[in-house]
Amino acid sequence: MIDQATELRKLVLRAMRAQPIATGPPPRLLALTGGADGVGVTTIAVNLAVAMAEQGLRVVIVDADADRSDVATLCGVLDKTQDTKPIGSQGDIHEVLYPGPAGIQIVPGLRTSGLDASATNRISLHNNGLNEIAYERFRRQLSSLGRHVDTVIVDLGSGAGDFIRRFTATADEVLLVTATEDAAVMDAYTRIKTGLSLSTERRLRLVVNREIDEANALDVHRRIDGSCRKFLGTTIEFGGHLPHDAAVTRGARDSRPFVLIDPVAPASRALTKLARALAPQLHQANTA
Repeated sequence: MIDQATELRKLVLRAMRAQPIATGPPPRLLALTGGADGVGVTTIAVNLAVAMAEQGLRVVIVDADADRSDVATLCGVLDKTQDTKPIGSQGDIHEVLYPGPAGIQIVPGLRTSGLDASATNRISLHNNGLNEIAYERFRRQLSSLGRHVDTVIVDLGSGAGDFIRRFTATADEVLLVTATEDAAVMDAYTRIKTGLSLSTERRLRLVVNREIDEANALDVHRRIDGSCRKFLGTTIEFGGHLPHDAAVTRGARDSRPFVLIDPVAPASRALTKLARALAPQLHQANTA
């Protein structure tokens, strides 16, 4: 029975993947993740989405953090998304898109099962582990946004599991967020070792958060990249760094992206620089 079920699942997946997506080229997928909680993945994801939108890109941000769901809160639209219904087996991702700041669109939450009752307003993709068919269907739904969207930013948080491993392996680009503390650096390397080094088809960049000194941020990158080259046979690019900044705290307090609260703050300028570095690839990918 197990072999029959496995073969049936393979047949269903093969049929799904063979079906063309007739909505134009897919959007570019950017996945953000961290090696440990508290390094600022969601804050960077939200503000990066807004910074890209400010540069003229059409952006959707998907909250796929299995442990926390803060995208809607940081965007100031939590009240509007409280009654979101899960996509379910026959739903459509367009039904759970909400307008956010600077013209971005938000998919407010993807959560695993087994949570409290408040999680019923989340999109559930898997029960007791990743459901391959559900994941493939979700990935195709993201691809179907290509007619109206240039890029999809997926906030994966700092958790682990099949969903994160699969998504980071199939994303066009992965941004790994870390802090400068030794424990955070080790956690970032562990994240690469246990999942992010599996794919050679996408770019992997390191973003060092809450470090004002670029030399220190570059040293963190040197240490992680050196270990990757020596032990994993892979590399990670330096994506940039964000300094400690009071604007970030004000943004969290006021439920607004800090790049809009204070566009000239050091953290805002750093985020804008990162968005500008990513934007040419995004424009090129969607105009080819």
